[in-house]
Order: sequence, then C-alpha cells, then structure tokens
Amino acid sequence: VFPYDPQLEQWIDNGLLEPLNPWLEEIGVDVDELIEMNQLAVKDGNVYAVVVSSNPRVLLHNTAMFDAAGIPVPTTPEEFRSAIEAIKDDEGQKFGFATMSAAATDTITYLEIMPIIAGFGGGFLTDGQPSANSPETVAALSFIEDLYDNELIPVGQDQNVYRDEFVKAQVASLTIGGFMMGVVRDQAPDNFDDMDAAPLPFGSDTTVAVNVFIGIPSGAQDKEAAGHFIQEVLSDEMQPEIPRVMTAIPARADLIPQDFVDENPWFQTVIDASQVAKSYVPEGAGALAPEVMRAVTTRYQEMLFTDATAPDVNVSTASATSSWPSPDSALKNPTPPLMRAGSSLTKRRHASTS
Repeated sequence: VFPYDPQLEQWIDNGLLEPLNPWLEEIGVDVDELIEMNQLAVKDGNVYAVVVSSNPRVLLHNTAMFDAAGIPVPTTPEEFRSAIEAIKDDEGQKFGFATMSAAATDTITYLEIMPIIAGFGGGFLTDGQPSANSPETVAALSFIEDLYDNELIPVGQDQNVYRDEFVKAQVASLTIGGFMMGVVRDQAPDNFDDMDAAPLPFGSDTTVAVNVFIGIPSGAQDKEAAGHFIQEVLSDEMQPEIPRVMTAIPARADLIPQDFVDENPWFQTVIDASQVAKSYVPEGAGALAPEVMRAVTTRYQEMLFTDATAPDVNVSTASATSSWPSPDSALKNPTPPLMRAGSSLTKRRHASTS
C-alpha cells in the first residue's frame, strides 16, 4: 500500500500496517539513516513504512517568462508580488503565479496553500496547538488574498488547470515539488530548458514536503513477498532511479546520482529544500488532521468567495481548532465538533471559471 502523509499516522494508529523492522534489518538499513521524513512512519521503535519519494516544495519557475519581463528570481514576498504583477499580461492569458482559487477538496486545497503558509513561517497548528491567528499565518493568507482580489492569479482555477498552464508556459511559477519538472520534461520538452527551481520567496527557510510511503497491510496474505519488494525499492540499484524517473527525493538521499544533479542543476535546490522541509499535514493533529484540513479549506474559501478577510479567517480557524479534543482522545471519538462556515459561499468576489 502507498499512503501519503495524512493517511500514514491514522493507518499506524489503527493497526493497519505491518512493522517492517525484520526486512530492514535483513538488508542492513537503519531508519535513522533515511531522510528525515521517514520518521513519520516510526512509532514505539517500529518502522511501519518507508518513503518511496519525497517532494519538498520549491519555487519552480519559467526563466524565459521572468527574463521577458526583466525580473530577477524573487527572494522576498515583496519582490515576488512585483514579479507576479509584471509578468501578467493585459489579456489575462499569462500569469506570474498560480495557486488554489477554486472550490476543491479539503486535502488538495490544504496541500496547495501550505507552501505559502509555511514559507511565511506560519501554520494552522503548532505542536498540536492552534496557531492560525499567528502574525505569520495572517501575513501568508493576506498575501494570497491580495493576489486573488487584484486578479494577479488565475481566478477559479484548481491545481489541474494551473499546473497544465505552467507546463504550457502560460503560468510563470508554482510552489510545487520537483515532480512537476518531470511532467514538463515528458509533456512539453521544448519548455524544459526554460524551467528552474529556487527557494520559496516568503521570508523563512521553511518549506513543506509531500511524501509517498510504501508499507505492508497487517492483513496481507504474503507479507514475505511484500517485504522483499520493499527491500528491492531500497536497494542500491533502485534508489538512484527515483530522481531520474520521478524527479523526487528517494529514501536514501546518499544514493542520488551526482551525474543527474550535474545534468539537472535545478535539482540541487530540491535537495536543499528536503533538508528543511516538514510534512504538510497539520503539525501534531494526529487523527484530527482531516478535520483541521476541512476547517482551513472552509475558511479559505470564505476568504476568496465572500467578504471575509484574512484576519477574519485566521481568527475563526483558530477558534474552531481550539474547540477540538486532543489528538489522543480523538482516536476514541474521531468526529470532533467542527465550527461551520459563518457566511454563505454564494456571495462571491469573482465568478468561478472552473
């Protein structure tokens, strides 16, 4: 099975995954020598999954579009906003940046906005405690609100649409993982050489990563065969293929091929980001992670589609999360109270186009 970050802790806590320790010990793999993200799969000394690929978020950008506007790669929020404004054309066909501006699922919306939130140094939970109204989180949402209200990002587009526009060189930058470079390479090879990666330009050294894990269901019929497959995934032969094929960070970062990095210098930025990345799931939420993502998405959509402002959204989100039980008690009662949206989503600032 291949859980992502949000599923992993729930599956471990519910006893759905088999400890991999015997198979790791057999091939001499120490989980402490794998990338830091693999610690998400460790509980009470047992390793329940290993990372297949990790995608820390960076600023992927089209250098040709930035150069055409005479704009250097931004390193601050102010520079980034100026670049976004300079690249956008009058016809609304080209944009400097895109992020979630449509009604989408909780998980997708949360994933798409978290690089910006974390890049500002913010978060909706910190060590399991509400932090949605921190100055950093307010600043991050205000940044998105400003871009949306001034139509500096495509309005009414979800991630599938604006990622496709990035591939086609209609959107100049995304806060996204290195996997997107593989998509450009495969779907628009003529644009690939124009693409580069830079650290997130939001003022902190923090970013988030989206991780794909592999584990064995506790009820699997042939655990030995599954264990041997995981051993193969971690082998000296397979690990170097993860960057080459998936343009992502493997579990064993020491096996990233240097010739691949030499041929793709942008990947060094991804490697550097992996050293400071944290999981995109709400920090310390445990079994409450889906509820946190739902509350954040509800209020994020209020900010875009109603008269609610970023500070309003932060206060209401903090209030909602503070009303929940602890993650431990939520395992016994997995349906905590969720404060519903305070206003209708029918009063939209912009008409959705997707």
